[in-house]
Amino acid sequence: MNWQNILRWFSSLLLFGSIAVMAQNTNLLPMGGFESGKPSLWTAEPGSSGATLSWASDQVKSGTRSLKIEKS
Repeated sequence: MNWQNILRWFSSLLLFGSIAVMAQNTNLLPMGGFESGKPSLWTAEPGSSGATLSWASDQVKSGTRSLKIEKS
């Protein structure tokens, strides 16, 4: 292996490494989670009467709260 091939390999490694760093996950929704909103701002679809929206802290995926939807 000559120095030219080593330099090409190293340059390729740096290029792909920098692309991987730039391709990090970005949250495209400004309020993607339920924790920052209020259930009073959420409404049920027309035709789905009897739905009650409230906060729940007993079942969460991440954070401390989730949105609970109950049909009354």
